[in-house]
Amino acid sequence: MSGLVQIDLDTRALERIEADVAVAGVFADDRPLRGAAGRADWRLCGLLTQLVLDAHLDGAVGSATLVGTSGRLAAPALLAIGLGRRDAFTAAVFERATQAGIERLAALGSARAAMAPLGVPGEDVVRLVRPFLDGVVAGMGERPLALRLCVPESEESRLRREL
Repeated sequence: MSGLVQIDLDTRALERIEADVAVAGVFADDRPLRGAAGRADWRLCGLLTQLVLDAHLDGAVGSATLVGTSGRLAAPALLAIGLGRRDAFTAAVFERATQAGIERLAALGSARAAMAPLGVPGEDVVRLVRPFLDGVVAGMGERPLALRLCVPESEESRLRREL
C-alpha cells in the first residue's frame, strides 16, 4: 500500500517555500538553465551550472541530482530532475519526470517537499493535471508526503478546481 500525499498549491517561488527538499526540472539542452532551476542556480551562485559543466547534471529524463542549498533556498536541499531535450518534452515525459521526482523524495524519506511544475509553463499546468497526478501516484512510496506545488497566482484558482 502506498502512502498518502497531500498536495497544496503555493504562489510563491520555489526557492521561498520551506520544505525538506525543493524539486526543480532541468532540460538537457537549456543553457543557461531556466525557470525554477535557473533561479535556484542563481541563488546557489552557479552550483547547478558547474555541475552541468562537470557532467554531473545532464538533464536526461528521470535523472536526479541532489545538492545542499547552504541556506540560500528555504529548503536545505534541492533535487534537480532531468527532463530530456526541450523539443522532445511531452505529457508522457512530464509524467515520468514527476514520478522520478516523487520516487526520489520517497527514497530520501522526505515528509515535506516543494515542487515547481517540471518543465511546464505556469499556464499549461491546468492542462497537464492528469499526467502530474498519475506521476505522483506512480512514484509514491510508503510514507506520507506533503507536497507544495508552485503555481502562478493567475492559475491557482483554475488548478485548485482541477485537483
